[in-house]
Amino acid sequence: MNRVILYGNLGGDVEKRTTNGGKSVANFTIATSNGRDKPPTWHKVVVWEQGADIAADRGVKGAKALVDGRLEYRQWEDREGNQRTVAEVVAFRVEWPTRPSSEAPPAQRDEPPPPDDDDLF
Repeated sequence: MNRVILYGNLGGDVEKRTTNGGKSVANFTIATSNGRDKPPTWHKVVVWEQGADIAADRGVKGAKALVDGRLEYRQWEDREGNQRTVAEVVAFRVEWPTRPSSEAPPAQRDEPPPPDDDDLF
């Protein structure tokens, strides 16, 4: 099984582009904590299509994100002819637990919340 779950802070704003085939793809880095006295570990994340669009709207430097995906290694040859390899987490789900400051809080509702599944039995 190849599964990676990361929770941390974005190191910069999300960069989104469109492929020649018309698909949206977004890239960002996320820092995860290794404890108080240790430096963070940085991870490269790639997210596609609708997830890329959402990431571009919400992903600003410092934002918290929960990334669920798989680890992939990508190789290419740089301009000088050197072989390069990068490890990336290809996300199939990204959650943004904090709202961007420009987004208004949800409206208060007078109705009670829907029952939990446990309440139905």
